[in-house]
Amino acid sequence: MAQSIGVLRERQNAETRVAVVPELIERYKALGFDIRVEQSAGEGAFYADEAFSAAGAEIVSRETALRSDVLALVAPPDPDVIEGLTRGQTVIGFLSPLDR
Repeated sequence: MAQSIGVLRERQNAETRVAVVPELIERYKALGFDIRVEQSAGEGAFYADEAFSAAGAEIVSRETALRSDVLALVAPPDPDVIEGLTRGQTVIGFLSPLDR
């Protein structure tokens, strides 16, 4: 079974970026990853769900994305993300430990 990368929709008001853009999906898939993109994750950065799915990603619910082996996000994870982490999951993104 392939490792999965979950791309989360940013929840902070002013954050419009997305951690993974459609152009990177093919590269990650070539490395053997399954890519799960939370529905509307790219909306703020002007990437439609269709662009992600056309690149080979699966569009999923937040709950499904959160169960991925690797979580990709831009802003520091929300408390619900942190509380839901399981042993062995990896979080890639800005953590800003001095601001929290």
